[in-house]
Amino acid sequence: MKTDYFSTFLSTLEPQTTPKPAPVEVSATRTGSPASVNLDLVLKSLTENGGEVTLPQLAQDTGNGVNDLIPAIMQLQEFGLVSFDRTAVRLTQQGKDMPAT
Repeated sequence: MKTDYFSTFLSTLEPQTTPKPAPVEVSATRTGSPASVNLDLVLKSLTENGGEVTLPQLAQDTGNGVNDLIPAIMQLQEFGLVSFDRTAVRLTQQGKDMPAT
């Protein structure tokens, strides 16, 4: 005989004893205002540094924090303009072929 143990368990609970889930608030942004990273400055820094730059150097060149640069770098990587290995950012051939603004 097959028994549905979960349904049996639920039927034994009184409606007033079943806890209601607490409301959850989720914020899409960090505390404070989100940083805005200029992608043109990132690409300009890469071009001026021979197509490869470390994250601390890129942060200094663009005036952004390293943590703020990561999403921008990932976006450029999705466009196929850079490669990123957690220590350095490199222009891809497509990034090198892109006209400077």
